Amino acid sequence: MHASHVHLRGTRVAAVALVTFAMLLANALPAHANYLATGWQFTHRTSEWCVKNYVELSHSGEFSGGTHQSAVESWYKADTPFGGYDCFAKFKTPKKLRVRAWFWNGDKWHVCVDTRAVITPADFRNRITLQFPVAPCGPGLYTTDGMGKAWMNSRWVGGWLPLWDWSTVWHHDLPAS
Repeated sequence: MHASHVHLRGTRVAAVALVTFAMLLANALPAHANYLATGWQFTHRTSEWCVKNYVELSHSGEFSGGTHQSAVESWYKADTPFGGYDCFAKFKTPKKLRVRAWFWNGDKWHVCVDTRAVITPADFRNRITLQFPVAPCGPGLYTTDGMGKAWMNSRWVGGWLPLWDWSTVWHHDLPAS
């Protein structure tokens, strides 16, 4: 084999290794997210009834000031010939929802906007959404939390779901416009 062929082959291997490393590095670095969400989580669960909540903070398009939303689903135990299954069947019932937009003022988090409780018609899934064309408390860091409850057995069951835990506040930088 000629020396120039060996040099070219070595250069190709090095180039492929460099591109592979760059791709791995790019995938390892955090991307700028357009939304943060909790995913569906139980806020009430018994052997008979279940309530799942979902909270999201996002911005895009005409709502660059942010979309803060809270959603709630209701489920019940399904009895089958094979046994009972918790949180298996959808259940249509009225819901009580609330969502709050929190803003970091440089010192602490405070409630910027609060919908207060809204009662919705009976359905399996209900959602409440706050949408702003501009950041409601000015440009900066925002987070959100939501409350979702379902009317079951003559009482409201469910609870609050924050977009943070006690050690980390998941926040999103919302622009001025």
